[in-house]
Amino acid sequence: MPIPIELKEKIKRISNLPTLTKSASTIMNRINNPKTSSRDLASVVNQDVALSAKILRLANSAFYGIPRTINNVNEAIVILGFKVIYTIVLSLTVFDMFPDSSLSLHFDRKKFWKHCVICGLLSKVIAQKIKNRKIEPEDSFCAGLLHDIGKIVMEQYLHDDMHKVIDYCLKSGKSFYQSEKELLGYTHADVTKLLISRWNLPDMLYYPLVFHHSPEQSLSDKTKQNISSPEINASICHIADYLCYSDEMPDNEPDFAQPRLEPASLRIIGFTERQLELLKDRIPEVLENIESYNILFT
Repeated sequence: MPIPIELKEKIKRISNLPTLTKSASTIMNRINNPKTSSRDLASVVNQDVALSAKILRLANSAFYGIPRTINNVNEAIVILGFKVIYTIVLSLTVFDMFPDSSLSLHFDRKKFWKHCVICGLLSKVIAQKIKNRKIEPEDSFCAGLLHDIGKIVMEQYLHDDMHKVIDYCLKSGKSFYQSEKELLGYTHADVTKLLISRWNLPDMLYYPLVFHHSPEQSLSDKTKQNISSPEINASICHIADYLCYSDEMPDNEPDFAQPRLEPASLRIIGFTERQLELLKDRIPEVLENIESYNILFT
């Protein structure tokens, strides 16, 4: 899926498009090094006071339900695990890169982050239900949490295009993704693809972030047996995002139409239509967990 030339030129003209902080890059590199111990990682994390505080707040929140108080970062890392710390560090860093903006009256940043958290939580629920797959639910959660990051870049750096799409969505009743394709010739997934290359993010995020609206495109000519975990996560994220716009989800992101469900996504993860309907029963449980995770973004 090549990135449209027009979009490349627009991104080139953005002189202050952010990169990951040195602190975040160092922490993620340590996490990806199999020789890193919890104490090694804690020594790096402790250098960032704000990040350390938020990790401890999350570790002691109802979200993880730890029955005792966690008092230091090393203990939090041991209990939560490296993958959870990776998700926290990356999501915090990305969210902090793009502070709230009032440029678009139609774009509600609070609702947007809520949508991202719900998508991440639903992705984790779906991943936990997939059997006989090497799927890490925390990878799925991280992907769902960051799946729409391209929209934030559009809001801040491609504001005119974003405004056109939002207005068109509200007037036409079409989904945001369909409106982008019709009006712009590129989508927020294309924008995200450029960010991923700039930030050097791993495949486990590349596929779901870039293909969460078109998971079948990520497969090429592969057979079902050869589909990789990142490609399965693209379908997981696609389904979770679809569920985020269901009637069971109150006070959702701006009143855009529900994106189309690609039937191949169910086949890729081995789900039936009945199993998809049953997932909606988990939405109240997911909603109960939102506030605990929102402490990271306040």
